[in-house]
Amino acid sequence: MIKIKATGINPIDHRVVSGGVEVKPSPHIPGAEISGVVERIGTCDTCLNQSEMVCRNGGLIGVLTNGGFAEYISVPERNVFKIPRI
Repeated sequence: MIKIKATGINPIDHRVVSGGVEVKPSPHIPGAEISGVVERIGTCDTCLNQSEMVCRNGGLIGVLTNGGFAEYISVPERNVFKIPRI
């Protein structure tokens, strides 16, 4: 579970909002470029049952799943990268 700190806007977000891309779920929260703080680590029920390919938190974030224009987001570990302090 990531607490969103900032979300960028890119062309896919424009296409999602303007209806140029079919999104799920509906209503939908866009936002594909996300920065935040990991607040909780866990595993979803589909991943626990060896069905990672249908993970409720997977897919194209901001298109196939709700995106970063939210307070929190849940994503697979492979989508999380540590940003070093400058």
